[in-house]
Formats: sequence, structure tokens, C-alpha cells
Amino acid sequence: MFLSEDKKRKKQKREVNYEDEPDYEDEPVAITSYNNALPELFMMDVGLNDLPDVEVAENPEGDSERSAIAGIPFNVGVNLSYKVKQVKNINWENQELTRQLMRDCVGSLLTHFETEREATDESLEAGGITAASSVQAPDAMEEAVWPFWDRAGSDCAAGSILKGGTIQSPLECQSCPRGTIYLSRQRGAREICRPCPSGTYMGREGAVASDDGTFGECNACPAPSHMTNVFPAYDSSSCKKTSCFPNRTKFQVVFALDSSGSVTRPDYIRMREFAKAIVNRMCINNKPEGGSKSCGQAAYVIYNQSAESYMKFKQVEAHVDFNKIDNYEYRGGPARIGDLFEFIHNTYIDTTQYKGGLPLNVVLISDGQTQNDDKEKMEKWTKILKKKVTKIITLSKRSQFNVNTLQVSSSMEDRYLMNDYHELPNYVFPIMEKLCESISIHKGAKKLRKSQAQARRLKLGKQ
Repeated sequence: MFLSEDKKRKKQKREVNYEDEPDYEDEPVAITSYNNALPELFMMDVGLNDLPDVEVAENPEGDSERSAIAGIPFNVGVNLSYKVKQVKNINWENQELTRQLMRDCVGSLLTHFETEREATDESLEAGGITAASSVQAPDAMEEAVWPFWDRAGSDCAAGSILKGGTIQSPLECQSCPRGTIYLSRQRGAREICRPCPSGTYMGREGAVASDDGTFGECNACPAPSHMTNVFPAYDSSSCKKTSCFPNRTKFQVVFALDSSGSVTRPDYIRMREFAKAIVNRMCINNKPEGGSKSCGQAAYVIYNQSAESYMKFKQVEAHVDFNKIDNYEYRGGPARIGDLFEFIHNTYIDTTQYKGGLPLNVVLISDGQTQNDDKEKMEKWTKILKKKVTKIITLSKRSQFNVNTLQVSSSMEDRYLMNDYHELPNYVFPIMEKLCESISIHKGAKKLRKSQAQARRLKLGKQ
């Protein structure tokens, strides 16, 4: 059999013996001196190649490849990348492994560099060079790259925060944009431009106080019955009147917040603020002495693989009770929506606290992720809840698990998707309107059941 030259080369390539190849696995990654490194690895030349020989002291162990000049700070730019040959191998596990390898690699390089720098201080001093770790910060703040400016010496206008202050990013003053308020932290020098929360607005840049002079606060909507319908809000025209808040909130609502590993701690905090923004506008009818019959009740459940942190309707007598939700921190771990719905049924429906005369709503804030062995349970308890509650409203960040939130929501109109949980304040007003809508839906359902019962009685009477 005759082979073409091309096929011969391919066959030889497959038959290469790799046993004679050197083993690189055990060779450590070493940071050599600047003089011996490839120039494209570094972002800028600090003139170390021009140092006289006496100033480039060798490592005490005699390693000529590692120079004492490692103690002089310079920036190293390294491009790291992992490539996948087949599309089928691009999945969450491989991407997470890649990120971890990147972190380990970069971390080991930085640790090695810091150790090398500290170990060469004495050699640098012996060579007549001041060690980088011995250089003192200047007293005057005259350089644009000075990283330790204080408010008094920055000359920044009120309502501005300090940005930059490094070699790569020169220091500058940045006014807080519209829709935010300037805040200065008491315990430290950190400053922030806090976005105006739901129900408030700010139309000025660099604002430090509301129009009535309250420092650190945005302008509030004209009445508790009004809520901003956009985020961020710039003027009072964004404040729209709600249908039933605050004095006719005759419904029950359970907020279910996802605290699993599929969301971050800041996102979980945004969920808490979202729930509080709505409940703090409600009137609560749960006081021992009795309250207005036009008021409702609120509760919450915080879940991951179980629903352990919760508050029942009877425990929330005032807004301050619901705000104790701040005491429950982010937990992480896997999520189980099926177990959550079973818990909601057993705690808020199959109990003496259940009031058939009030519409019961569930507001679930989650990306929809649940464990594989929990999906059947989720389907089972979703069907049960939909028969018992007026609305199941879902708010989710767009992800591959959104099909689950579509399944559990009571209708397509009760399902909301967003690109990021930063957008949650945008949905406070729409969810308030959905809760108000549940009152009329519940009344209509009661009338329908009553008319159906009368029709059955009439039919039995004729017989």
C-alpha cells in the first residue's frame, strides 16, 4: 500500500513518542530579574537596565537569575487565557475551574513577588539602593497620583467623591450624579453616592441634602400613597398614585427571598430593601387591640436549601417588626423551591392564621434555580399553591433557570425579568399595583363561588 506524503506526515505525527519529552510539571514558576525578562512582559521601563553592576546585587543564595532589583516596584502585565477545543466543553463547571486556576496562578505569582521583594531589602541597601519597602510617603499632597488625599486637602466641591489616586488612575473629584445623594461614612474615610431609594427622587448633581435641608436624604414623594415608577427618579413627576396604598391594603402577602449561592450577598440585600419598600407603605391590621378592617398583613421567608428564617403574620404588628428582616444575613448554599412552597403552604395556609376573607399573595424573588431532585416537589406544591393563593408573583434575574419562575408564577403577567437585581427598585410600583389588583380578583372569585353555590342549591331544590 502506498501513502501520499501528506498522509505519511500525519501518521508520523501520531506516532511521536512523548516519553522522551522533558517533564515540566514539577518546575516552579520563577520571577527572574528585569534584565533577563522578555520586554513584552512589562508595561513600562523604569530604567533598571542602565543600573551599574555594583547596584544590581545578586541574591544571597547565588542565584544569578534573581536580582535584588526585584525590590524596586514595577508593573508586570501578563496575558493569561484558557482555550477550549470543543464547544460542548464550555459549561459552568469548566468555566468555574478556569477562574479558580486563574486566581491560584495570579495569587501565587503575587505572593512570590512580595516574598522576593522583602527578602532583597538588605541586598539593595548593600548595593546603595533604597529598598522600595523603606520609601516613606511624602508629607505634601502635591502629586496627582497621591493615594491618601483627605477631604480637607482635596479641594473637591460638596457632594463630590474622590476617585483614583493611583499611578494608573490620577486623582479626580466626581460629583454625585442625579438620582443619588452624597453620603460620608462616620467610621472611616469612604464616601459614596447612594442611589435614591424607592419613593424618593433627586434632580440635582452633587446633592448632599433634600430640598427641605435634610442631610443624606433624597426628596420624598408628596404622600405615602405615591411611589416612584422609575429608577433612578429625577423629579416629582415620577411619583405616581397607587390604587390602594397606604390605607386600603386589604390583602396578605408573603415575600420569599432567595439567599442561596446563585445570588450574591449585595443582591440579597437589594431583595430585602425591595420588600421593605412595599411593606412600609402598607397599613397593618394585626395589633392586639384590633386595627382597620381595610388593612392587611405581611410576612417573609428567607430560603436556600431550607426555609428556616421567617416571620409569621401574627408576629408583624407594625412596620418595625417586618424590618427585623435586616437581622438575617446572606446564607449561600443550594436552593430548593419545592421545599420552600411546602413550607409556605404549611405555615401560612394550612394553619389557623389563614384568613379566607383576604387575598393571599406570594412574591418570590429568585433566579429560579433549584436542585434536580427538588423539581418534582416544586411542580407538586406549585399546583397546590395556585389553588389556594390569589397571586404568585416572581421577580427574576435573566438566567437559564427562568423556565422555573415561569412555571411557578400564577400567570405571564405576574412574572418579571430583569438583567440585574440593581433594577429591583424599578418594580416596586408595578408590584404594589399587582397586590392592589389581587383585592378585586379575590372579591370577584368570592362572588363567583357564591353564585355557583346558589345555582347548585336551586338545582337541588327543583329536583
